[in-house]
Amino acid sequence: MPDNDFGALANSTLIHDLMDDFTQDLDPILSLAMDIGDTQSDAGIVRTLRPGQSVTITNYFGEVDPYDVNAAGGYVAQPYEVGAPVVVTCPSDPWARSVKLTAAEWRLLTGGPRTGAAYDALRRKINLEMMYSIKKKMVADFIALITAANYPDHTVSGVGTFARSTEIDIETELFKRNIKDRSNAKLILNPTAYGEWAKDHVAINTNVGGSSAQPLLSGGQQSQVTSFQVSRSNVSMPTDAARGFAYTKTAALLINRIPDEPGLDGVPSANGSDQFNSLATVIDPGTGFAFLMRTWKNWATGAVQLDIATIWKFAKLQAEAIERITAA
Repeated sequence: MPDNDFGALANSTLIHDLMDDFTQDLDPILSLAMDIGDTQSDAGIVRTLRPGQSVTITNYFGEVDPYDVNAAGGYVAQPYEVGAPVVVTCPSDPWARSVKLTAAEWRLLTGGPRTGAAYDALRRKINLEMMYSIKKKMVADFIALITAANYPDHTVSGVGTFARSTEIDIETELFKRNIKDRSNAKLILNPTAYGEWAKDHVAINTNVGGSSAQPLLSGGQQSQVTSFQVSRSNVSMPTDAARGFAYTKTAALLINRIPDEPGLDGVPSANGSDQFNSLATVIDPGTGFAFLMRTWKNWATGAVQLDIATIWKFAKLQAEAIERITAA
């Protein structure tokens, strides 16, 4: 965390529970290749960035021949040529949300018990009023990247035809390609295609005597026949992937920074009555995704406000690592 972290937010159990909810809901996206900051000589990571600045990422997708062995030259190492660097310009504004808190909610946020109806209600409130819009925007931004121009490979699956065999065919196509990293294979379908996939699995399980009670329709299910984790989304699929798409880790790059600008560094309001109570960078330990969070308190009225802000940008990485699914 940066040097200016202070107050109870840094150790708030509720904030960390909210991060758990965030990463669970966005697991298919947060499993992409990520750039979360610049590494310093002491191994620390600088996560702050001013909106509108650019990030340059080295592209290691170049190939190199193995050593040549011959009587005259012995072992001859071939030069390694990296691909063209990926340069990404961050948005001019961070994504930020705010929510008003009661005095009782503020106490729960900054040190209340991690149990009980009030704690659960506040967790739901912040998820609905703050986190949901951020999560939905991230999904929409990622899906907008899936175009025929960016990712030319596709599979045709008409309505009513997406079955286990379709899933296997798609996985086979990805396996045959020169994909840098095959980990975190995901398959995201529109609700109709997901229903077709789930019904096919239930029918197969019933016919062979297997369990049909597995909650396949809850989404985020591990396939029984491929390495895909299969999910559905209520965000509209892109025009060029109307039924969904499959991908691996290197399909796209997710850049994440926290804002570093005066408007989020603690400038008091014009009347001087609003002051910081707490400021913290909250980082998911599994993915490294980070938010800047702060609480304000109006000492005259006792009103409290929670702010959250972050910067992200998706960029195309490896075209071969996505298979679009079209209806025709």
